[in-house]
Amino acid sequence: MSARWAARVPLSQAAAAARLRLVPRIRVLAVDPWLWLRGETLDESLDLQLRSTPGVERFVLGDDDLLTPVDRRVPVGRLPEGTWQPLADWLTVELPPSRLAGQCDTRVPLRIVRSPDVREAGLLLTTWDAWHAYGISAPQVRLDAWMFAVADGGRTVVRGSPPPPIPGIAHVDMQGIAVPCGWHWAPPLDTATVRTLLGIDATSVALFDTEGTWERIGADQFVRASRSALRATEEAMRQER
Repeated sequence: MSARWAARVPLSQAAAAARLRLVPRIRVLAVDPWLWLRGETLDESLDLQLRSTPGVERFVLGDDDLLTPVDRRVPVGRLPEGTWQPLADWLTVELPPSRLAGQCDTRVPLRIVRSPDVREAGLLLTTWDAWHAYGISAPQVRLDAWMFAVADGGRTVVRGSPPPPIPGIAHVDMQGIAVPCGWHWAPPLDTATVRTLLGIDATSVALFDTEGTWERIGADQFVRASRSALRATEEAMRQER
């Protein structure tokens, strides 16, 4: 493959460049209306990633930073001048608002969007009354599949696949990043990266709603489901009322 390369995508598609964030030595420059990328080496894997980026235009980068489209032989211009910086530094991510955490003032938003993918629910956001009424009469062999946590106001999260057959909002639980069924986050980062951005540990759950707000549920807030745990929780809630 060619040694030096450049590419550009519309700034409106900048989030698509997130897939390249782990590729070393890519540098970027934002010159409205384009986001420019450049690198010193181009292998087949990187070339494939570039070609699959929406709206991308690719160039061979020649002497004096002349730009030649990959399917042509004549230069069409020169790479813009400016302060180039590593892609990983430029492409920081804006966190959605959290009930328990602050907000990061950065460039590319992490948002919740509709998804065509069908995934099995692994978590249910419901009410305490609905969960208690079901769980207190359910056989222990069924309860063994679940854990639950109760928040102020009786909001209850039941974790386990499949969730109990009671009213509520079913969520897909992707290694502790829980989004409503039929939704996903964008840019399509891996769960480890999302956890890092949200600042949550590997045992906590980040519970999202369709507006993009989220809350952290620590591992110590979950209780193994059993009738005795349900009775004890009900008693504690009565004392707080």
